[in-house]
Amino acid sequence: MPQSTPPPSQNEPPDRGLPRFVLLLVGAIAFTEVLGHFLEVSRVPTQADYGAAFAFLRSEWRPGDAISSAPAWNDPNVRAGASDLVDDRMAGRSDLAAYARLWEVSIRGARAADAPHEAPSFARAFGEVRLARWDLPAPSMLYDFTDHVATAHAFRRNGEGGETDCRMIESRGPAPGGLPAGPQTTPHHFECGSYGEPWLWVGATVNEDLELRPRRSIYQHPVEGGVIALAFDDVPLGDSIVLYSGVWWEFERTRDGAPITMVIRLDGEEIGRGVHHDGDGWARMEAAIPDDRRGGHGSIRFEVTTTGAYHRSYSWQATMRGARPSVAEAP
Repeated sequence: MPQSTPPPSQNEPPDRGLPRFVLLLVGAIAFTEVLGHFLEVSRVPTQADYGAAFAFLRSEWRPGDAISSAPAWNDPNVRAGASDLVDDRMAGRSDLAAYARLWEVSIRGARAADAPHEAPSFARAFGEVRLARWDLPAPSMLYDFTDHVATAHAFRRNGEGGETDCRMIESRGPAPGGLPAGPQTTPHHFECGSYGEPWLWVGATVNEDLELRPRRSIYQHPVEGGVIALAFDDVPLGDSIVLYSGVWWEFERTRDGAPITMVIRLDGEEIGRGVHHDGDGWARMEAAIPDDRRGGHGSIRFEVTTTGAYHRSYSWQATMRGARPSVAEAP
């Protein structure tokens, strides 16, 4: 008679293969998490790393140098550590045309968006902070319009009617600004609106663009059915005017605002025109100076118009570009 398999003993432990596998899996996950945390923490720069990097940077700093942070979200640490080197012009710049050298303060192997593609002329690590430097082409900025807005002239024209001078306000203090409040009104600005149109002003400000980057610029809100103009006299003429412009981030991100047209005139003649659409971000345009006018002086006028003025908090940054005269050629 064949023998039957005896039933398992009451005292024999149950099969624990699955529980052992689960325990091993949990242990492996926990070990991976601990290892990942250790590696992540080991790459975090310390205050000593930043301090050493900024101390070296100050010892090598020259007039005409600029700083970029990499990645971009590390910018607050860079500004906090080098606040004496980063002014509003540098923080709110659009490009590097005004600078002779670029310093990059980077962590985690990142590269700044405006860093040149070629290898830096200098690079050194300070713990987890890396400094790199590039020598840039000769500065090509001849005239910064934002610097001279207080001595410019602002006008408003409604329809086909004549132009009305905007009022220069000199005594009022700055209004709250920043990410939640929009571009800040500066103490010296032009008021182009009547009572009930407080947004119709022209003046230097800092505007946060679609990428939430601060832009040192000129605020020039357009008016529906009319023109808001800003004119600069006796401007040195180079090769071209390079202009960047955009709308305050909260109004531009909705993608439902009317386009804004910018026209640039030299002594009344149009030399450049661009249209800004929501979603363009901080966009660039260029207006060439006629060959026979380069090297002289002239009146430059910026005119903005729109078909719908609601939420059109527009600002722009423009500079005259051209080769700087050598010492021998300078008057």
